[in-house]
Amino acid sequence: LERLWAYLTLKQILEQRDAAENKTELTQDALKIALKYSFVSDVSSLVVVKPNTTDSVNTEDASSNSDTRYPIIASGFPLSLHPSSVSAPGLAPSSYYSAGASAFGGSYSTFDSDRVLVEAAAPQEYDSATPVLEDVALNELKTQIPWLSSLLNANGTITLSSGTYGLGLDKNITDSPVCPKTPRNSIGTCELLYKCPQIFPDLTNENVYKNYFCELDGYAGVCCPKEENKN
Repeated sequence: LERLWAYLTLKQILEQRDAAENKTELTQDALKIALKYSFVSDVSSLVVVKPNTTDSVNTEDASSNSDTRYPIIASGFPLSLHPSSVSAPGLAPSSYYSAGASAFGGSYSTFDSDRVLVEAAAPQEYDSATPVLEDVALNELKTQIPWLSSLLNANGTITLSSGTYGLGLDKNITDSPVCPKTPRNSIGTCELLYKCPQIFPDLTNENVYKNYFCELDGYAGVCCPKEENKN
């Protein structure tokens, strides 16, 4: 469940970052999580980490056609991207944010030694070996709820006897109506299924899930204990 909680946390930070005037601290918080769990997001589309030397490092514009792969190496989690894959129509040429030491829980002595550069532009395409956030959440769901795989359709929806529903892995639905009964025998609120991982162990099969199923704007939800909701 750790990766799913990390996904939820990162998703929330990115939403807060979009609305914030000063994005620096939220960018660093998001970057720390993205690098730790090898997530690809708006703040980690391209990361270049210098070796521990005082030599300068050469960075490439995101629009370059080079097929060179740059390793993302931070907090011990390697990852690679095509520089050309992070360009997006309508975006300005590459601009970079400097991520400070607080983003990694370490310290940097000088700019020339360990500074990490992060491209600001959101990628449109990803290296096939790099998990995007929704894929991570879906894989975690299938791991924690094995029977869910049998309900999944090719387009990522699930089919129950009552209909076909999306999982809403990229959605943030704020309207959470009260529901009468959770798996913990308490009144709860209807939340998207992936947002209530604490009750996954209680959802032992499809029939059990149906007892606590609720619909949120066409997406599959579950009656989640109020005191444990994590958004």
